[in-house]
Parts: sequence; C-alpha cells; structure tokens
Amino acid sequence: MVSWGDAFLILKKWRDESTLLEYSEVIPWESPQGETIAMARGGWSARVAEVSPGGVKILLEDSRETRDWELIGASFEYMDSRESPFLESPTSSLVCALEIEFSDGRLIVLADKSGEPG
Repeated sequence: MVSWGDAFLILKKWRDESTLLEYSEVIPWESPQGETIAMARGGWSARVAEVSPGGVKILLEDSRETRDWELIGASFEYMDSRESPFLESPTSSLVCALEIEFSDGRLIVLADKSGEPG
C-alpha cells in the first residue's frame, strides 16, 4: 500500500515530466472453471494532465479524450519493475506502475513503460 501523499507525488511527477503512461482498467472475469480472474482491459497511451487535491485527470493520447477521477477514498499500490504484472514488450519495459482502487471497487493501473527493454 502507498500513502495518499506518495501517490500524489508520483502523479505530479508524471504530470510535470509529461511521462507517457499506459492506462488499463482491471475488470473481474469468471473463467469456465468458476474462478474469478482479474483481466486488464485497455493499454491506452495517456499522460497526466492535471492533479488536484482530490483528483486526477488524464489525457488519452490517440483520441485526445480525458478521464477525470475523484480519488477521495481511493487506495493506492505502487509496483516497480521487479513486481510487474505486465509482459515485457520489444519496445519498452516497465519502470513503475500505480494501481488505483476507487471506493466503489473499480480498479485502474497507470504504468510508466518508458524504460529500456530488458
């Protein structure tokens, strides 16, 4: 678990450096065997556009759409490259990721994948 303050420092750093992120929504999926599995949907390229005391806005690169999220009551998890749930890509490697779980149970991941491929 990452504190609220640390999560906002990460978001502000990404905003200030205009870091290209990968944004994914994590959704539960039930397998034919009846197991619930978390599946990532998306992988959209995005940048943090604004960080306010209680929220964040991202800009989706390809469509120029935005996503605004209220973060009051959210919890945060930080992952670095050693803890990555993402597959390595031939063009990029995970630097770090911030998982955000909203108070209603929705889950998203913002990942900085600007590192050199392993």
